[in-house]
Amino acid sequence: MIRRAALLALVISGGAGRAGSQTTDSLRPSAALTGLQGIGMPTYERVSGVGLPVGLDISVPRLRFTATPLVTYRSQLGAVDPSVEGSIDFPRDLTLDYSAVRGVFTNDAWIRNDLINGFEFLAFGQDTRNYTRGTRGELRLNREWTGPGWRVKPEIGGRFEHLESLRSQIVVNSAPFTFLGGDSIGRFRPNPPVQGGGIQSALAGVHVDWDSAAIETHLKVGIELAHQSSTAVGAPVTDPLFGQLTLDGNITFPTFGRQTLHVYAHVVATSGGETPRQRWAFLGGPGTLPTIDLLSLGGDQLVYIDAHYAIPIRRWTIRGLGAPLFELREAFGGAAFQEFPELEQLSGVRLALSYLYAEWLVDPVRRTSKFSAGFSLF
Repeated sequence: MIRRAALLALVISGGAGRAGSQTTDSLRPSAALTGLQGIGMPTYERVSGVGLPVGLDISVPRLRFTATPLVTYRSQLGAVDPSVEGSIDFPRDLTLDYSAVRGVFTNDAWIRNDLINGFEFLAFGQDTRNYTRGTRGELRLNREWTGPGWRVKPEIGGRFEHLESLRSQIVVNSAPFTFLGGDSIGRFRPNPPVQGGGIQSALAGVHVDWDSAAIETHLKVGIELAHQSSTAVGAPVTDPLFGQLTLDGNITFPTFGRQTLHVYAHVVATSGGETPRQRWAFLGGPGTLPTIDLLSLGGDQLVYIDAHYAIPIRRWTIRGLGAPLFELREAFGGAAFQEFPELEQLSGVRLALSYLYAEWLVDPVRRTSKFSAGFSLF
């Protein structure tokens, strides 16, 4: 009887020890190399050259906390930039996303994603972005609701940043390697200068996705209420408060048979005091309005609408790539400072196969035309 009691006590104490160990393990941080053996997704653009991030993925499951500290080497700048981003999950499905970054920033990533922009720059010397450099810290509290085919994700937050001009001199003497496009409007193109200085912002926004059997819609709306505390040289700002709304959305729906209409829109509207140039947006060139010089239209007010009417050519279907699309394209866009922009119009045709395209567009006002080819997501 005594032996049985001792054995039972030993089993209980051993089980409690294992449970305590499991509890301790769930509180203990775990770390793993991020991406592929610690290397994140590299980028390639005209101011940084190769951007190579290296770091860890850290998590504490019990606390529902994640962090990804990185250092990013930028070959053209010869710089190593630290950053950290992650999230904390709270009850009621609330999530706090956070980030603190020393790096290179752009307002023009909506034109092309990093992968397509990198391919276009390496092949043709075309980088459809302007850049600034500095530090930025951001917090965003969000909650997501989902259902069959839909998702709604509102968020609120705040941001602090301190940015400065990057490669804004008239003559740029060095640039990353490209196969084509080694000229002043390609890889040697300077960035517009910015006032720099500190900006503190309150943020709000919502992401909406709806994907039914026939219609696919994506919408992202962001609102920023900001205060510019100073310029890069420390000079006071006479009218520091401004607000900016950014809308980015697209819709795709069928028309007749297998034909579809895809409409994309990007809108930037700003009001209030002096809008710093680091909040300007730009149009022109490949990706938006090809008959107009690359990013030659800029300001704190921007409107861009791009419509593609796609007709699949089924008889030429290629295995692994699908059927080529014959598209009718109509694009409107403009940008200006503190006023509604005058809209430019382009019309033309496009032949697309998977992510590759070739198109011919006509500007009916200027009576000019442009043939171009490249990569596109739509």
